[in-house]
Amino acid sequence: MTLRDAGAAAITLLGLYSASRVVALYFALMLTPYLVSPQAFSASDPALATSIASTVGSLAVAIVALTAGSRIAARLFPATPLGVAASTQDLLFVGIALIGVWVCVDATVSLVRAAGAAAFYWQLKVPGASLERSWPQALANVFTLAAGIAVVRSARALAARLDRARG
Repeated sequence: MTLRDAGAAAITLLGLYSASRVVALYFALMLTPYLVSPQAFSASDPALATSIASTVGSLAVAIVALTAGSRIAARLFPATPLGVAASTQDLLFVGIALIGVWVCVDATVSLVRAAGAAAFYWQLKVPGASLERSWPQALANVFTLAAGIAVVRSARALAARLDRARG
């Protein structure tokens, strides 16, 4: 097994997690009309839009992780054999890179969810002042995505620094 294989396995696990989230959200969406009174349920409900957008985002993550996990791992991780000979720095590298990927995925799903909610608010002609409250969270998600990308891109250097600092 190589670092690349371990990374591909972790990305696949992330895809399986996202796929299970899609299944759970799908069933929740399908059961909502039966659990909530018809007067309270509306197809233009912003909460419904958010749930649908979250489901679509999780589905996109699952598809990418499950179909392209090996290709993503090939770009991120070297084919260094993993075993007893793996160094602490190698393990730190894999862990840091996977944390960066996880942060990117989480931020992307949040952005897709926010975009879905914004689209429904737009259709409902909600005043712009009401939508302004969501800008700080959207910007936080954009910066979180950028931070995740930076962590992935600098994972090897961060691992080397941590390994040196560890002694």
